[in-house]
Amino acid sequence: VRYLFLLRLDLGSGYGETYVTVMRSVFDTGSPISAMYDLKGSTLNRVAKAGEKVRKDEDWVKDGQSIRLPPESLQRIAEAHQRDCNFLQRHQFMDFSVLVGIAQKSEDVSDRSIAETCWLG
Repeated sequence: VRYLFLLRLDLGSGYGETYVTVMRSVFDTGSPISAMYDLKGSTLNRVAKAGEKVRKDEDWVKDGQSIRLPPESLQRIAEAHQRDCNFLQRHQFMDFSVLVGIAQKSEDVSDRSIAETCWLG
C-alpha cells in the first residue's frame, strides 16, 4: 500500500480531530480489472445497485466467486485482518470492508488453476 498523504482535521465546535488517509488505489495493477467487490461479510441488503461498478456480498455469492489460497497466505491474511479489527475497535470504528479485484490473465498462463488473479485491498 502506498500512502500519498495523511491529513489531521480539527472539526471545531467540540467535534474534535479526525484523520483522513489518501492512498494509491490497490487496483492500480497494470492489468485490467474485470470485476470489483466490496465485501463486508454480510448479505443483508448487500447488492450493487443498477449502474454501480463495484459489486457487493450478495453479488459475490450469486456470481459463484471464491478465493483459493495456500495455507501460509491464508494465515497472513487472517493475521492482518485481526490486526485491522483490533485497530478499528481501539479507535471505535464500525465499518470494515475487504476490496477484491479480479483480473483475467493472458491465455499463455501455464497453470490454468491460476488463470484468474485476485488483488485484495
